[in-house]
Amino acid sequence: MQIYLDLDGPVLDVSRRYYLIYRDLLKQAGYLPLGQNSYWSLKRLKVTEAAIVQRIMSECGVSAYIDQRAQLLEDSTYLVYDMLQPGVLDTLKGWSKQHRLYLVTLRRNRVALMSQLKLLGISSVFEEIFCAQDADQSWKTKCEWMRSSCVTNREAVIVGDTEVDVLAGRAAGIQTISVTCGIRSRRFLEQLSPDRLFSNIAGLCPEELFVPIDSISASVA
Repeated sequence: MQIYLDLDGPVLDVSRRYYLIYRDLLKQAGYLPLGQNSYWSLKRLKVTEAAIVQRIMSECGVSAYIDQRAQLLEDSTYLVYDMLQPGVLDTLKGWSKQHRLYLVTLRRNRVALMSQLKLLGISSVFEEIFCAQDADQSWKTKCEWMRSSCVTNREAVIVGDTEVDVLAGRAAGIQTISVTCGIRSRRFLEQLSPDRLFSNIAGLCPEELFVPIDSISASVA
């Protein structure tokens, strides 16, 4: 089986990094930020970063915020706050013994990405690592990666936490697995009707991810 994994959400808990960038930028601009829980409640409902901050900032302020955030999002100063999702390290190591794992992330900074993966001890579990250093940050990019590397879509799945991964998987003709431990809420993901829906991947056997091709329905685990 070929298993394609998004990084931020299914593999890494990025909630602290995202929030600290938001908090620090607002404080620097002289504004009072939301608490972390409130901030993430909005993010998980797909409220955009711009929409979150535009309630208290001018249009110019929002534009400057978005530019600054983009510069900091993959900066090592904040990447250190990412953590492996509980139990995911052992799960990935187990999967990699019998299956081919691919990382498909829309991160842009490949040098920072590889450094982080090595530091976390997971770089070696992936047969190939795709990132959007020289590509568009869209579901179409992930779809192209999977189409170029997939041997047979009858034995491939993509595991992600957003609509990007579901769209990419469907376009590539492979099964879609969504997890609720990332950036989108269960309610939001249910509306996308992925082939399977789990809270996280920790402890799962690869066979639990895969729905027999003749019985695929928009099932929710």
